[in-house]
Amino acid sequence: TTTRIRNKLKGNLAQIGDFVLSNSKITLLIGGNSRFDERGNLLAVYNNFTLENILKRYSMFIRKKEVFFAEYNKIKIITRGGSGIPSSIMTTGNIKEHENIIVTTTYSLNESDTFVKVDTTLINKGQKITEEFSIGDIAFWNSEDIFIPDSNSGDLLFKTVPCTWSAAFLDNISCGIFPTIGRAECTVGTNWTESIYRRIDNLGETPITFQRNLIVGNGDTASLQKVDDFYRGVKKKGIYGKIIEDKSPIENAKVFFYQAKDRPLGFTKSDENGNFFVETDQKPFQIRAFDKGRNPTNFITIPPELTKLEITMEKRGKALFQIFDNTDKLIPAKLIFEHQNKTIADLTIYSDDGKGEIFLPAGKYTVTVTHGLEYSVDSSEILIESGNVTQFTSKISKLIHNHGYFSCDVNQHSENSIDSIIKLKDRIISNVAEGLDIFVSSDHDKIADYKVDIEELKLTDSIKSIKGIEIASESFGNFTIFPVEINENNFAIENQ
Repeated sequence: TTTRIRNKLKGNLAQIGDFVLSNSKITLLIGGNSRFDERGNLLAVYNNFTLENILKRYSMFIRKKEVFFAEYNKIKIITRGGSGIPSSIMTTGNIKEHENIIVTTTYSLNESDTFVKVDTTLINKGQKITEEFSIGDIAFWNSEDIFIPDSNSGDLLFKTVPCTWSAAFLDNISCGIFPTIGRAECTVGTNWTESIYRRIDNLGETPITFQRNLIVGNGDTASLQKVDDFYRGVKKKGIYGKIIEDKSPIENAKVFFYQAKDRPLGFTKSDENGNFFVETDQKPFQIRAFDKGRNPTNFITIPPELTKLEITMEKRGKALFQIFDNTDKLIPAKLIFEHQNKTIADLTIYSDDGKGEIFLPAGKYTVTVTHGLEYSVDSSEILIESGNVTQFTSKISKLIHNHGYFSCDVNQHSENSIDSIIKLKDRIISNVAEGLDIFVSSDHDKIADYKVDIEELKLTDSIKSIKGIEIASESFGNFTIFPVEINENNFAIENQ
């Protein structure tokens, strides 16, 4: 269906006057400031000067080229959907720096699809542009896990690579941009934003259209690729597999498949029975399994004749810890686990009560324990064995006595900001572990109130919060203001 929002929605998902395309599976919000996360399949088409200026700065820094944004000033419902007819909305505008370039974008969503068809057409009503020109999207994924197939995922930052599609994913949801004709290029600007675009020889009065699908998946790339293959009418063979630990299935393990090492083509996840299916027309190929708390498997080469595979992963090790202060009381702390094998990334966890447990791959670790600048640092070595439990304690002492002073951080972002994925409760716990007394919320153009979350975590005696906001200017620079209050009556004034 196609809907215009006329009433206030709870939270920061949309505003009055926004348009929504939706079916039983996904929702597309046009004209708002939202994003996708585990709580709902929400795709957003951003249209405000704050985001535009931020992305323009990043793009100019990375690509060293001037970036222009379409400014849509008209929006029209083409079809409202239902009875086999897609929901469709068309936006029309131009490029502010080149007013003679008319931009029209159409968004279409069928009743049962998990993708939105997006067509952007440019027509130049003025002098023909003959220099290098590209058309595409900047994806503000709000996720640090960006995936570009057949690329070294560990070395994408600030790089431009050819691509057939790109995606990002969180635990239970993934989103991808799939150009429907030919190849494109991707430039990764930060660990949560990228651009995907196609070069154009010249731009005259002949319309140029960039067609792509925004696809929503289940937290992996395989579910995205399956939709794209179906759209293109491509049928692929594959291999069925199962991941186990001592004959017990492993759920939600990630199985990456490769044409060459360190250049994955995609990945899928195992179900509750440990089963997975890798669908690819590349044979032979290699696969490798990953799971939290375990060492990854070696690369496994899949010959063309193989159709079934069973993968055994090592048992996880568990660490139980308690952190004490110099009075032998449990104290919140930040713990950093550094594996002796440098290819395994360091793991940082936060405890708001000084105790906890964590699953880890087997091996020797150096554990560093801290509680902010006022306390000592403790470091020790532990051994984690597969299938076993390791218990350890740590002790840190207060070194700086801040009589009459508070430890405070006046600039903190959360999931309410366009550049952060940190949940409010996780931010509170990490602040307590870091030894802060007070912190100020400073999300981009959003006011976050942590009071309720602090109360739910029962940490009111440990930390206090102040409501603030970081406001972007129309030119350059941001301004952080605190304290501020939320005025519920000023809901839809952002565009005034």
